[in-house]
Amino acid sequence: MQLVCFRRQLLEVPLYIIVADQFSESAAFVGSAILSLDSVMSDVYDSLMSDGISVPASSGVRSSLRVFNLMGHNIGESPLATGCFLAIVCCGWL
Repeated sequence: MQLVCFRRQLLEVPLYIIVADQFSESAAFVGSAILSLDSVMSDVYDSLMSDGISVPASSGVRSSLRVFNLMGHNIGESPLATGCFLAIVCCGWL
């Protein structure tokens, strides 16, 4: 997969997080959140473009993640640290 396609897919498709209560006898859905990887992936992509693909690239961000219930109401927030590390390994047969 080309780096441009990989970046575009990560920018277009968010990461969905599901919060479940597993302390009860049966697991119950509490809420969900959407985590956008825009800023982290953009930083990694810029690093790869400036330093080249032979240098591993990483980026991270700390933020607050809003959690929503099934009705779409905000039920809380959770601190979150997101990181991305990308190392491209080139093999001799490529």
